[in-house]
Amino acid sequence: MKNESSEPTAFGLVALSLGEAGRLFAKLRSILVMSLLVFLCPVMISAQAVSGVTGTVTDPNGGAVAGAQVTLSDTKTSRVLTVTTNG
Repeated sequence: MKNESSEPTAFGLVALSLGEAGRLFAKLRSILVMSLLVFLCPVMISAQAVSGVTGTVTDPNGGAVAGAQVTLSDTKTSRVLTVTTNG
């Protein structure tokens, strides 16, 4: 027996028709997908934009070397960056 009206059932709940339930499910699914995109996209973008390298150039006695040329190479993009140490 279908309850076509929005009258409460025996437990005080309102029975939804199949069309109403389908629309409600689609709306909830859309909200969930949008929420995931809002929270995950900034994390993925940040991971692509933030990087760094730290270190010290030393001589055989352990002293810092000022003016040494250091070359960094990205093997995935073939990008090369050369910098000079400041000691």
